[in-house]
Amino acid sequence: MVADDDRSDVPAGPVRPDDLTATRRVIEQQMGGRERVRALRLAGRRTARDFVAAFFDDASFVELGTFAGMATGAPTTVAGDGRLTGHALLGGHAVGVIVDDVTVKRATSTALNARKAERVVQLAQRGGMPVLFVGEAAGARLPETLRGDVFASEPIYPWLFAPERPPVVAAIVGESYGGSSFVAALADITVMTKGSVLAITSPRVIATATGEAVTPAALGGADVLAARTDLVDVVVGDDRELDRVLGLALGFFTEPSASGGERPDGDLRACVPLDPNVAYDVRGVVDAIVDVGSFLELGSARGRSIVTGLGRIDGRVVGLLGSQPLHEAGALSPVACEKAARLTRLCDRFDFPIVCLVDTPGFQVGVHVEHAGMMRRALELVGVNTAARVPVVTVILRKAFGLAFFAMFSPDHGGDVVLAWPGAQIGFMAPTVAANVLFGDEIAAAPTARRRALLDERAAALDASAAVLDVAAAMGIDEIIDVVDTVPLIRQTLDRLCSR
Repeated sequence: MVADDDRSDVPAGPVRPDDLTATRRVIEQQMGGRERVRALRLAGRRTARDFVAAFFDDASFVELGTFAGMATGAPTTVAGDGRLTGHALLGGHAVGVIVDDVTVKRATSTALNARKAERVVQLAQRGGMPVLFVGEAAGARLPETLRGDVFASEPIYPWLFAPERPPVVAAIVGESYGGSSFVAALADITVMTKGSVLAITSPRVIATATGEAVTPAALGGADVLAARTDLVDVVVGDDRELDRVLGLALGFFTEPSASGGERPDGDLRACVPLDPNVAYDVRGVVDAIVDVGSFLELGSARGRSIVTGLGRIDGRVVGLLGSQPLHEAGALSPVACEKAARLTRLCDRFDFPIVCLVDTPGFQVGVHVEHAGMMRRALELVGVNTAARVPVVTVILRKAFGLAFFAMFSPDHGGDVVLAWPGAQIGFMAPTVAANVLFGDEIAAAPTARRRALLDERAAALDASAAVLDVAAAMGIDEIIDVVDTVPLIRQTLDRLCSR
């Protein structure tokens, strides 16, 4: 970090070639002005250059576009046009770097700083690097963008829509409107810090256009977006946690197959209760499968009946998708379906194999989910998973009922190897639900004290029809396995399916 009292300055008048070293030093130290730099630091925030210096390997950042926006006679405080760009090393691996610099014109969006970003993406594509975009922009630069000829000639980051673009990890660390929001919305993994804001336009514009008064936090605060939209994958509380999460996320792309990580020593038998009606946290199962400390959960605040994320098994990056009995008994909601499909698309795009852990009573039912598009979301998930090209290992822990069996990588819908634990149940409908459907009138007519017992009796009679042994006998699954063999079989299967 550069000291605030550094008084380096450039010679007066036009910058000569022999002055470039001094000019560069001033740009790096003063950025958009000493007072703006000082204000950020006093607020406990890092400048764009502070972030780069702290996050990447020492002295590895190579800047590109230092003098963008600084034509002859322009002050050094406009250099970079509100964006710091280049490439750096993270753990020895190259990463494209795009960081908004709010000390320069509040990092407002222009065709020039969009070009800076595009040049980094082109370089990353050429060199097989992921791109880190750290955003906080005040929207389009006014009044320049008000001109029709300027506005019409600024495409919206065309590289974002290219199917072969490099991996993009985005972090929103302040108030973000316009260009930085567009990148975050389409990034492969998006992280937000608490207190940051992500929206298309600002509350002031909204108030002017609609008369609606809204605070930045209510409009696009991290917690609001994480719970109500799919724009945010991870919310972090401070810079330390931000750096940890970004390092983990970028590592999935810089080193998809690393040397073997530390293996967990958890006992799966202690993670999952035998009673199919007792809830538990599937994250315990995930932690017992993946390398220690490697799992990054994505979208934890929404669609909570399913857990999705990326982790490593023996150093290899894998996607993890697991039913979450802690929420809605693990029944899939429309939002949970969207969340699961997003994870599959991410893995399919970057050739990450998937491990799917199934313990679900099926899809949610009711008027509210039907009106929320349950049918379309359910079938879209079946379609996305069926079309997945990456290797998939499915493990049915306790139950898989209804269409959810097919949606969660069954043998004919994307599951390359489908395993089940002894005692698992697989069928059209959970026995208790089926008993209510088939014998509802009989149960309702029974004395009140007898109804529960009668329901249990009828359900028990139907329970045998969902026995995993019968499903295996018809090759509806590939194998019944002992619980203790789960992790070794997953590892072995991934080794063989991913050997090419």
